[in-house]
Amino acid sequence: MSPKEVYNEIVRAFEEKYSFIGRDFAERVLLTAASWNIQKTTKSFMRLNGHLLLMYRHGFLKSTLLRRFKQIMGDELCSITNSVRAASIRGSVYSHEGSPVFIPPTVFDSPFIVCTEFGQVTGDETSGVVQELLNLLEEGETSVQLVKIASLPEEYKIELEEKYKEYELDFYKINGFRYKTNTSWIVATNNYRVIRSYALESRFDTITYSDKELTHELTKHVDRNEWHIDEDAVYKLREYVKNRKFDKTKFELPDEIYSNNISPRESASLQRFGLSRLWWGIKTKVEDLIALFKKMRISTARSRSNISDIIMKLLEIHGELSSKEIIDLSGYARSSVYSTLNNLYENGLVKRKLVEHKAFVYFLDR
Repeated sequence: MSPKEVYNEIVRAFEEKYSFIGRDFAERVLLTAASWNIQKTTKSFMRLNGHLLLMYRHGFLKSTLLRRFKQIMGDELCSITNSVRAASIRGSVYSHEGSPVFIPPTVFDSPFIVCTEFGQVTGDETSGVVQELLNLLEEGETSVQLVKIASLPEEYKIELEEKYKEYELDFYKINGFRYKTNTSWIVATNNYRVIRSYALESRFDTITYSDKELTHELTKHVDRNEWHIDEDAVYKLREYVKNRKFDKTKFELPDEIYSNNISPRESASLQRFGLSRLWWGIKTKVEDLIALFKKMRISTARSRSNISDIIMKLLEIHGELSSKEIIDLSGYARSSVYSTLNNLYENGLVKRKLVEHKAFVYFLDR
């Protein structure tokens, strides 16, 4: 099967089972896979491999799609976790029969890391872990400070640097090391607050939907269709991602794109999009680039909205919501939602009424 035939078969399988949400995911995740291969096999100064974020309403297939991707990529190419753990970025040191043993960061294990709840960062010193993660996502390299590194013998460190030279592992100080990796992250969350707070949104290509797009019709489609995929396409996908040689490192954007006040970061994303489609044998038209650019701007606007904007938008879509429902849909902390609702109510921007169990529901005065 040619790369384009593999692409078409995988997109078909996802769309047949998961409707438009499956098609969108398959198209974008396959481009992410292509970008990883391009980064791996070229020497481009430009950062080419991408990361993919699913960020929309809970309960609509995010984890299902990620696990399906993990299944078709296999254990050699892809690992999965339900949170960002410190050990994923920093590795660890433990004692075995009285001798210290270095466990490398999880990002050394496979080219792709799937994280089903990216809004959770677990482990000690999480703020430091987030900064190290930001460095990896942006530059593909980071420095780690780990006290127990000082317990490793020098000759053992030399052995480790040789073993992991693919990652340019360097114990450059007594209690720290640095490394490089091309790992691509495929992640999901509905916690808008975490993504904004840690400046993570700008590191990802993002798939987002309004709640109006996620309806019972999608649920019915998923319930009534079976998953089927050509196993030859799965085999060829893995082979292409691991071994294909691709010598192009640049995609020239047409002049029409630059009339949209495009930023360098947005330009890089569009170039990666066009180059990755070319890897699959798909031509990219100006209309495709403009459509993606508009989606990127919408995703950015949604993810950067403040809590008041998001609550007002949720009430506009759903009509009436309890505070608990608003907390679940927005991903914000309970205290933040309560204080914002009180402020909106006191300023006459939302109405509320008392229902059973002495609870309020909130709505807009139209």
